[in-house]
Amino acid sequence: SPAAVPAPLLSLLLGQVLVLGQAARGAAPQGAGAAGLRGLLRLSRGGKISALSAPSEVVAPAWANSSSLSEVHTHFAHFADMLNEKMSSGRFQLFEDIYQNNGCELPWKGMWWRRVLRSGSIAKIFAVESYGEVAECQGVEWVLKASKSHDTKWIALKDVCIARVLASMPHRAPAVLPVLDVRSHHGHVLVMSRRAKLNLLMWQRQLLNNYSSANPAFLAAKVILFHQMVDGIQRMHTLGNGNGMVHCNISPENVMVDKGLQAFLIGFDAVRRVGNTIPFHEGNMNFMSPEYLEDGVCGRHTDIWAAGVTLYVLFFCKLPYARGDLANDDPALTRIHDQVLAGQLLAAEQFALRMKMHVPWQKELRMKLDKAFTELDEPDVEVRAELLKVFMQFPMTIFRMFRSLFEVSATQRVEDFGSVVTDAARLAKVSADLMELPWPIVAAAGAAGGDPTKCAEAVQKMAQGQPHPVLNNAAGMEGVQRCLEYGGTA
Repeated sequence: SPAAVPAPLLSLLLGQVLVLGQAARGAAPQGAGAAGLRGLLRLSRGGKISALSAPSEVVAPAWANSSSLSEVHTHFAHFADMLNEKMSSGRFQLFEDIYQNNGCELPWKGMWWRRVLRSGSIAKIFAVESYGEVAECQGVEWVLKASKSHDTKWIALKDVCIARVLASMPHRAPAVLPVLDVRSHHGHVLVMSRRAKLNLLMWQRQLLNNYSSANPAFLAAKVILFHQMVDGIQRMHTLGNGNGMVHCNISPENVMVDKGLQAFLIGFDAVRRVGNTIPFHEGNMNFMSPEYLEDGVCGRHTDIWAAGVTLYVLFFCKLPYARGDLANDDPALTRIHDQVLAGQLLAAEQFALRMKMHVPWQKELRMKLDKAFTELDEPDVEVRAELLKVFMQFPMTIFRMFRSLFEVSATQRVEDFGSVVTDAARLAKVSADLMELPWPIVAAAGAAGGDPTKCAEAVQKMAQGQPHPVLNNAAGMEGVQRCLEYGGTA
């Protein structure tokens, strides 16, 4: 354990190799390697894995079309065009020509558009800034989510509704980024939230541009973030004595990373209640479980499989399997008529079988994990020896987690998930101790940025008109029911 490390070596370990914890607490790092390693907390943008999004036809809940909405009217006619504009030659030209670096059509006085962060099928995400410091929101950075059309605005509201309900249950629900205000604008929903700058995939790619994948702090940070993700999934599943929610779109793009290695789940557009039986496909096909691909029904086993794919991407920087091309008469097409989904299903099932039964393949995976935690990027012989002791159990434990997360049987996958979360917590605690981060990290998530309630009140005072009624939704499990109260979701 970290406590067994001799004092001089521990000082060197924390000063030169694992300075991330000191940077997170604001302490001045020490040691020759500190300045470079402090970059593990730098947050900036990176790449993404392409996604398949196919939202099904659904009916909006009553609260999403409230007649009491206050619309903010302006003289500009380009707003809908800007939201639906596709990138061309690396630019969103209409956004850059009319909106960027000014407050055009933003209902919050003193806010201005900065840049497009992401453009999805139902909404576009922007970074926005305030002209001056908002005293109640010190340290907060802002993100704005805008629904692309009137037909999909309620889906954006569902995401907001779920996020606010989860925030009302801080000791039972996963950590989420606070929703500060919601406005309706020409039939579009505008959601102002606190921003975490990087999703998990961007965080990883940014660090790989500057550090070796064998960097001990990098390895420990991956374990810490993975634990927060699976802990958050488990919390969602068990809300209300096991009658909770399934996320249905877990991927590195829906896990945000903030200062101090705090992780937040986002992207609640596809959430369903545990036990739902309504078929639909939505989200990133590369992270869909075999069952979800075949019958379109999202369950706890879906989120758990997606957590396994995410863990694989974290440690090996690639997807665990790739879809192959199918012939027109392939038997898989008798199960799914869509050739793309059928190819993905076949690849996922074959991977699960290799994980369960193919001994040579299992040995190869074990060797990869052993290599990751033994061939460390640490020149000091004594420090490296101590790190090897600390990481000794990591490869076998992570291999065991992989086998559970990719279990062929969906029922067994769900039964084993509690053990996965327990194992992840044990490894994450060792990693947090090494990096001098508080434990449990998930308990501190969301603490930055002052009081979320006071910050939200301040932001709402900056806006024209009245806030959206979704902000008055009930808290707790009653709020969950209301958020999911539409055709087939509850």
